[in-house]
Formats: sequence, structure tokens, C-alpha cells
Amino acid sequence: MYSFILLSVCRYWRYNEETRTTDRDFPKPIERWGKIPHSPKGAFLSDDSAHTYFYKGSNYWRFDNRKSEPEKGYPRSILKDFMGCVGAPDPKPDTDTEQEPKRKPVDPSDRGRDEHKEPDSGKDKDSQPDNTEEEDKELNVVVTEADNESKVMTLIMVIVPLLLILCILVLIYGILRTLQKKETPRALVHCKRSLQNWV
Repeated sequence: MYSFILLSVCRYWRYNEETRTTDRDFPKPIERWGKIPHSPKGAFLSDDSAHTYFYKGSNYWRFDNRKSEPEKGYPRSILKDFMGCVGAPDPKPDTDTEQEPKRKPVDPSDRGRDEHKEPDSGKDKDSQPDNTEEEDKELNVVVTEADNESKVMTLIMVIVPLLLILCILVLIYGILRTLQKKETPRALVHCKRSLQNWV
């Protein structure tokens, strides 16, 4: 059974290929996975399906599927860990495991102070930058679970043509060596001598 994970900005769906439908209890919020990035660009499973890797930009996060929690020390650099780029900078890892609240609770003794104002108060809607429209766009990513059969087929598709090319090169080499060893045919040698006498 193959399952795809369809990602949106803040939700995900699990799609079952056999039934060609999404599972019943979906969509679910991405926050279920903890400290993974908001609106990740994609996700994939490890070979043993023990971990799910989420990536966004040049960073990735690892989620432990058995414990159902994100691992500490992430995000990490894709360039450094997967592609071997030595000079790539490391992103700052998330050290705290708890999600911080977006707003601090209001203390009754602080009434009347400007600390607890709404973030949008005092700003016009026209003064907001235009990049908010870009953040509203959704991106759906399809992730498939790779099977070992595709790896074997890829290996066969590479090795068979290489062996055929090697056989053709050996055949051409053998033909050239055979042609170099042969001498001029005897009939032509006799014909040259007889023509010389007549001239």
C-alpha cells in the first residue's frame, strides 16, 4: 500500500493509492509534528520508515515516527548533511521543545500600558507590504515512499548499457587487430610483378 502526504500551508492529508481517496480523519494541522517549519516545501520518509524528514529552503527537520515527536537539534543544513558541502553555514537549532505562546498573557497590574496592544492597531491596511499576498499562496507537495524495486531497476538500467558498450568496444578492437595482421593478398602481389615486366 502506497501512501502520499499532501502538504498545504498549515494542513496535510494522507492519500491512499489503493482506494484513491484521502484517509477519513484528514486533513490534520501541521502543528501535530511540533517544531517543523510553517508551510514546508516537502517531506519524505527514511528507508526504514522510522523518520520523516521535512525540508524548507536549505534546512531540514527530522521527526521520529515511533515516538511521534520531533528530534532535538534541528533544523540542520541540507547542503552540509546530504550534499557534503563543507563550507555551508549551520542554521541555529531549536533548543526548546515547547512551542512559545505568540502573545504574553495580560497582567491586570499592567492595564493601560502599550505592551498589550493588538499588533495591527495604529497601522493602516494599505501600509502593509505586498509580500503578504505571496504568503497566502498554497503549495501542494506529493511525497511517495521509495521502494527497493525502483533502486534495482535503476541499477539494471545503468549496468546493461555499459556492458553493451564495453562489448562493442572489444569487438571493434578485435576487428582492427585482425585487419592489421593481414598482409596483401597473393593474387595482387603476382599481378604487380607481371605488370612491371610489361612496362
